[in-house]
Amino acid sequence: MDMSSHIDQQLVNLLAVATQPPAIVRPYLDIDNDFERVRKNAQQHISNSIKEFKAWEKLISKIKLQINDLFIENIKSVDRQQIHLLEHYATVFEKKSENLAIDLNKFQKQNKYIIREASQLLSDEKARLIHADLENASSIMYEEIDANIEFASFFRALAAKVDPDQEITFTANSAEDIDDYFKSLETH
Repeated sequence: MDMSSHIDQQLVNLLAVATQPPAIVRPYLDIDNDFERVRKNAQQHISNSIKEFKAWEKLISKIKLQINDLFIENIKSVDRQQIHLLEHYATVFEKKSENLAIDLNKFQKQNKYIIREASQLLSDEKARLIHADLENASSIMYEEIDANIEFASFFRALAAKVDPDQEITFTANSAEDIDDYFKSLETH
């Protein structure tokens, strides 16, 4: 097996896991049932979604390191097709972020309706609890969007780094260096 095929196979193997984060289960309110039971179930769904997302996020960090190392260790063997593949994955994760943002927008519109209904049918305290749970669910969705944007940025930066036709003004030795670089750009 030549080095180019090895890089291709390793990239496909690593990304097969990274492209499928766990589904985030959106909570719902069934006002006709016992409030505490419904709320407890919704909180459990949110908690499970957060745990699954955090596990996926850790996995992505490891995969980014492995992909970075794979390309850096084999930088002289990287061909144009592999660079285009990195750019393609960046586009895939950018599109995924856009779709997640659309889902989040729909979720938040649904939440407004749920909160309005809860305010009319439940005590103020119970309505506030529902609002807090829905905000918690929204926050993990924001984190998922950010993680996908970060992953897309990682692919774009790595493609630029290994592309011999690109003029590089930034050098990184690890995926964390790339993340730190992008975070520094956000503050400027």
